[in-house]
This record gives sequence, C-alpha cells and structure tokens, in this order.
Amino acid sequence: MKYEHLSEEERITIAVLRESGHSIRYIADKLKRHPCTIRKEIARNSTARGYNAQAAQGKSERRRSEANAVPYKLVPETWSDVCVHLEKGWMPDVIAKRGVDKHGRPLNISGQAIYDRLHKDQRAPSHHSPKQVCRRLDGQAPYKHLRRGLATYKPRGGRVWTSHLQGAACITTRPPVVNERRRFGDYETDTMALRDCHLLVTQERKSYFVRARRLSAHDARSVMKTQCAMLKDLEVKTITSDRGSVFALHNETSDALGGAKWYAAQAGCPHQRGGVEKVIGQLRHALPRNMTRAEATPAYIRSAVNRLNNTPRKSLGYKTPAEVMPRV
Repeated sequence: MKYEHLSEEERITIAVLRESGHSIRYIADKLKRHPCTIRKEIARNSTARGYNAQAAQGKSERRRSEANAVPYKLVPETWSDVCVHLEKGWMPDVIAKRGVDKHGRPLNISGQAIYDRLHKDQRAPSHHSPKQVCRRLDGQAPYKHLRRGLATYKPRGGRVWTSHLQGAACITTRPPVVNERRRFGDYETDTMALRDCHLLVTQERKSYFVRARRLSAHDARSVMKTQCAMLKDLEVKTITSDRGSVFALHNETSDALGGAKWYAAQAGCPHQRGGVEKVIGQLRHALPRNMTRAEATPAYIRSAVNRLNNTPRKSLGYKTPAEVMPRV
C-alpha cells in the first residue's frame, strides 16, 4: 500500500481533536491512520503553543520543497569532497548541511545519498573509494552509532553493586533543567583507561563541549586536582559521575568549584550519563586502549578533543560545540 502524506483537512482534524483532549489512538482511528503517523506528526510540527494545523501544513510544504531542491544522486566528482569530511568524523547528515568542496562551495547533496554510497562501498569497495575509508567507517560513523542504538543490555544476575560515593545526591533527584539541557554549567565526567595511564574526560551537557586531561595517578586525589584545574575558570552548577572510588573526594571538588552540586548515577546504569560515555567512545578512534603514556602526550590529547569540539552536530542545529559554548 502506497503511503500518502497527511492533507490539510486531516491536520485540521488532528488539531481539533487534540485540543478536545482525545488520545492519539482515538485520532488515528478517526482518520484511519497508524498511531505512529499521528504521534510523529504532532512531535514534528508542534510549537511552544501546541499543535496548529496551518503552521504544520506550512512546515510540511517547506520541508518537501527543500527536499526536492537537493539532488539525491551523488556524482563522482563530489564523492572525494565527501570523503574529506568523513575522514574528519562528520556524520552524513552534517556533511549535507555544512559540507563544502575544495573551492569552499556547498556540496548540495542529500544525507541519504551519502548513506547509500557508504552501504554500497561497505558491501563491495571500489577503486573510487579512498584507501581504507570503508574499513574505518565500519567502526566509525555511521555504523558505530547504529550498532550502539540496536544494542541491548543483558542483566548480570547475582552481581552486587557497591557505591564508593558517600553523600552524593542520586541522579534521580537532579533538577529538570539539567535533564533537559536548558542551561550552561552542567557537566558529566568519567575516566578513560589507556594501557598505562588514565584520562579524565568532562563534557558540558548543553553545548556538548569536551575537555580531557591525563591523570598523574588513577586515584581520588589526582582526579580532584585535575577536575578543578579543568573547570576552575568556568561557572559550574552541577557535575554528574558514576559511583567509582576515584570520585570519592567529590565534596572537596564541589567546594573548590564554588559549591557545585554533585550527582551520582545509579549503580550499573551507564546510560544515565550517556553523553560522556559516547564521548569516550568517539575518543577511542584517536586514543585506543593499547596506547601508552608516552604516545598520549598532552598535545595529542588536545588535538583529539579539538576535533570533537569542532565537529558540527545535528542536535546543535549543525553548529559545533566550540561555536555554542560561551567564551570564558
């Protein structure tokens, strides 16, 4: 059965029934549509004032006209310019929005066309593809994110979780303004292990700006000093970490940072601070686990972090974290 886009009359019906307090499933039954269609329509076209039929129709027509204006097929001359951005770790949808060719002109290509080419090259790499791009992308963007999205957490029966953080507030009591990323100054932090040393990685929640430094030792005192050195000139409102022993001196760290509130994720729930976990996974491309202390120099760590901070993100309106983060 061929899918048909929602008409303006259907959108008016959605707005009237929604304002009357009817459920999504009731609206779907009235319009003989799938509930997911109604749910996505409301989520995509709603504004701060709610769902408006005329505004939703205008957004739909504008998206369709913009999609028709972007060429879907990827010409061979453009693929080499696309690969330059892929080597920098940019996602296809980001390349479609902010990618430029060697002359500085917009690429004018759709993100789906880049995905199709990547899948085609993954199945059968050709001589047109740059050296090792297909193999590297299999563990980088976009396939790595896809695998994480499909992964499932298996319960570990019989394991007893213990907490080394005494007095830290539970993440379930964290204010909604922090969970919704509506302000600057909220941070997530964690440690990242290499062969013979560790890094302290911190990410600001609203701007996704990353900071990382090498620890002199993997203990609570070193983590406290490094955390204070990274954030001493910033306005820090909250910090969220796991319940590891390296964050045992969280009270001293909070006092040194102007009384920032410290929250601890629940034991065995890394997804509750998924932002910093994802950052560590992205840093693994430049800082693999078998890298030694001599190889992970401060300059090399800064270059890896700067690459993340200067990569456009779809969640930031295709801006980079460095562009969004306020200057200090």
